Amino acid sequence: MNIKFDEQADALYIQLNDSEIIDSEEILDSVTYDYGINDTVVGVEVLSLNQQPIDLYKKIADLFSVEELGKLKEFFLQKRYAL
Repeated sequence: MNIKFDEQADALYIQLNDSEIIDSEEILDSVTYDYGINDTVVGVEVLSLNQQPIDLYKKIADLFSVEELGKLKEFFLQKRYAL
């Protein structure tokens, strides 16, 4: 898992693996899933991150292992309290 944050665009991208992106779908307001082969989620884009609820990671939790979810939660908390 690779987390990239563009502060200027206020956009977050979580790359789950290196698979090719075949399709994308907005699943929540400002949250898009990128799909690879066999409809597996390979990435998640979050726009307007600083306007998202602090518990957004819980809404997308089913995509991540326990370890990855911990890293994602820590990232969200650090970004929120850095503001």
